[in-house]
Amino acid sequence: MLDFYTKDVVIASGASNSTSVDLASMNSLQLVGVVTPGVWTAADIKLQHSLDDATWTDVTSAGSDVQKAALANETIVFTTGETRPCIRYIRLASIVASGTAAANQAAERTLILILRSVT
Repeated sequence: MLDFYTKDVVIASGASNSTSVDLASMNSLQLVGVVTPGVWTAADIKLQHSLDDATWTDVTSAGSDVQKAALANETIVFTTGETRPCIRYIRLASIVASGTAAANQAAERTLILILRSVT
């Protein structure tokens, strides 16, 4: 049986990176989706990971960054190959659509991570 959980992350006003989540401290959960808020400054969402919650790198799958188009009030789905259970800390980055530059949010945004148990 798969157990699903949710966890809020926040992108501060004028910022592009969310708060982080320690997946290892949450019984080895894996990201499967993100729910965007009702108001969202136009941007894609890129997945980033860290082993120490300080040095961040982009998550890649099949040689490409894991980056998804994002609109307000929608659920974005990630595949198992895109979100490996071995990733310790994760955060979301707001990125210019189809680009690589940061896209700062115009106000504080709370996103909901959808996580599932991998044990």
